[in-house]
Amino acid sequence: MRKFILIFFITSSIFSQRISSNKISRLINKNPVFSRSHVAVAVQPLGSDKKIKGVMFSKYMTPASNTKLLTFLGAVQTFDSMPIINYSFFNKELHISSTGYPLLFHPKYPDDDLEEFLNSFKKVIYHHGQSDLPRFGPGWAWDDYPFYFSAQTSILPLFGNVALFIKNSDNKILAYPPLFKISEDKSLNNSIVRSESINSFIVNSQKVLQRDSIYIPFKTSEKLTASLLNYRLDSNVINDTTPLLTYKVLYSKNSKRIYEAILKDSDNLISESLLLMISKELNDSFSTLEAINQLKKDWNSWIPDPLLWFDGSGLSRYTMMTPRTIVSVLQKIHNQIGLKGIQSYFSAGGKSGTIKEYYKKGETPFVYAKTGTLRNNHNLSGYIISRKGNWYVFSIMVNHFENPTKEIRLAIGDLLEYLYNRG
Repeated sequence: MRKFILIFFITSSIFSQRISSNKISRLINKNPVFSRSHVAVAVQPLGSDKKIKGVMFSKYMTPASNTKLLTFLGAVQTFDSMPIINYSFFNKELHISSTGYPLLFHPKYPDDDLEEFLNSFKKVIYHHGQSDLPRFGPGWAWDDYPFYFSAQTSILPLFGNVALFIKNSDNKILAYPPLFKISEDKSLNNSIVRSESINSFIVNSQKVLQRDSIYIPFKTSEKLTASLLNYRLDSNVINDTTPLLTYKVLYSKNSKRIYEAILKDSDNLISESLLLMISKELNDSFSTLEAINQLKKDWNSWIPDPLLWFDGSGLSRYTMMTPRTIVSVLQKIHNQIGLKGIQSYFSAGGKSGTIKEYYKKGETPFVYAKTGTLRNNHNLSGYIISRKGNWYVFSIMVNHFENPTKEIRLAIGDLLEYLYNRG
């Protein structure tokens, strides 16, 4: 019995011998890049409930797009298969209603199978009911409205809720889809701007190159949704304000595409749409708040610190989380998708996604992680495999810094190097 206790003690203390909170603290303190910022770090062996190592890991931080880790976990726990459209047939007409699915006609991640399905009917009746979704999430910066990352949420996103602007061989600016008003102003400082209140776009063609592809969000409305459906589909699409009460559900053949869009490319609209889809699935309503409240309730037994959570993408400045909460979320994600899923969905250091240019070591990635960046805030949370072949979950959060983000990334790299060598 004594021998067993001794073996257990030695085994359980290996982690504490390998990775030291004091050493992490010293690395942070001696790095001048971290000297005028708030830094919090949490590290834990993958698949273990051993004591978390690090510094300040119980402190609330601004997670930015690390929030997408919670959105992803909620989605994989909610959906065995991804519902992409509700449908029924009456008198040879296709009647549809939205599940919140955001990839129809998407400029970067188009769902061609869904478009083909809709095009197989001459007449489509779109039942949209009533919606009071806000344009933006709570705590979003209102003046970000012209940027791709701040596309407006809607029940049925089309084209990613953005218009694409290009310059053709005749030096003319074209919009796609071509339903928007464009005017020229060569005194404009920017290449393209949109009026905040209407879909009116002003361009300075002299500032647009022929190789440019510029995406600008448009203001959504049910009227515009019908116009866009009729423009793109071969079918005749008719709006119907009554709800679709009886229907079947068409499911996606490839959920990987939508998950990679939020974890590797950090797409905000798709992340927000996933929360709306979760709300629709669990509560039969499109509500970000209801989805968040339901997930918080479901996770209450294992989340170490209360969640201050307000949107699906991390654009909200109101959202705050602790690094040990994010580590707990990462452990649950591993339980859901395993190592193969992690290596498939997450950005790989030196190989793919938002860390393609960072954290490279040889031909095989040693870091699989999600970045989170807002002005003066940068975080990296995910999974690391050490030189000895041991897997860990980690969350490194750096808030309120003054240095360029590139310098913060390099400083985070020093911490990852320590975990790699000592883990």
